Amino acid sequence: PKKLLLLSAGSGITPVASLLHTLLEGGYDGNIRFVHYARTSRDRILGDELRELARNHPNLEITNLCADEGEQGQISAGAISKLVPDFGERLTYLCGPAGFMEIAREIWQKSGSSDHLRFEYFGSPTVRIENDGNGVDATVRLAKQETSVNAAAGSTLLEALEQAGQEPKYGCRIGICQSCRCRKNNGVVRNLVTGEVSAEPQQEIQLCISAAESEVELEF
Repeated sequence: PKKLLLLSAGSGITPVASLLHTLLEGGYDGNIRFVHYARTSRDRILGDELRELARNHPNLEITNLCADEGEQGQISAGAISKLVPDFGERLTYLCGPAGFMEIAREIWQKSGSSDHLRFEYFGSPTVRIENDGNGVDATVRLAKQETSVNAAAGSTLLEALEQAGQEPKYGCRIGICQSCRCRKNNGVVRNLVTGEVSAEPQQEIQLCISAAESEVELEF
């Protein structure tokens, strides 16, 4: 893309800064806006390093904001629109504390720009879709292990598997997103973050944010 927005808060700056280094070292010449939020100026991470990058790359503009500066230091739809008027047109990479990211994701969703937003959690994301009574107790068949486990209504598949003594691969709790992906051979599951329902066979799902809504067969 010709324009990018890198949006971070706190230690969420580290993966975003890594992306920035890779882009610039690879000769990316598109316009980059980097907006970082910190609690105070003392809490800013990589400040000198990023300022040096901005001096050497005229296509990079960095904005640092602090929560102790009042409203201008808090993420909001109005603040983002003022800072980056064309944010909805930019491919955006986001990382930061869960609460910060939830606000950002809602801003992008309400602006109709969710397709342009990429994000990474350092831990399991906050569940946005509460159990509305449609959850069910379900049987989860494990194809390779030739056994079945029970998944209680409202629990994620990862929780159900762990409670049953299974050891699926995952790295969500140490910030390695997508490592708990596995194939759903059949059955219906709901993504607890987006609310999306997966009913088609042979689909890839994430165990840490998926809940069964029917009998399910998994392969991992």
